[in-house]
Amino acid sequence: MLQETVKVDVLPGESYFSYLLLNLLTANFRGGGCYDYVPASGDAPSSGKGNSGDLLVHVNVAASKIFWRQGANLHHEARIPVHAALLGGRIRVPTPDGHVDARVHSGTQHGEEMVLRNHGVSGRGKGGLFVSFVVQFPR
Repeated sequence: MLQETVKVDVLPGESYFSYLLLNLLTANFRGGGCYDYVPASGDAPSSGKGNSGDLLVHVNVAASKIFWRQGANLHHEARIPVHAALLGGRIRVPTPDGHVDARVHSGTQHGEEMVLRNHGVSGRGKGGLFVSFVVQFPR
């Protein structure tokens, strides 16, 4: 059996349930994952005559420990102390591109959300990062 390495570019922003279908591949796939279609890169026919088949690459996107995804948007829970929720302040929020400073308004409630636009998943446009505040009370 001949093995060959084929380079496949996975575009940023591919999600677990999306299908990247190139060169007019029209097929009904079952299951999740991102599929990339590489023409004439599959196995050769067992008879030895004819063209190589097409290669279908299945890519799984690993889960993050700090974000969860909903389309092009990301979600993150930011823990803030009770004094920051009452009086306001600034916090550092992780994004896929590094950390940014975000303002916590005075009177922020537990579970309240704010949106950091253009800090979500890249791809066809860029989504937002939804930050949900979790107010931590002292013990």
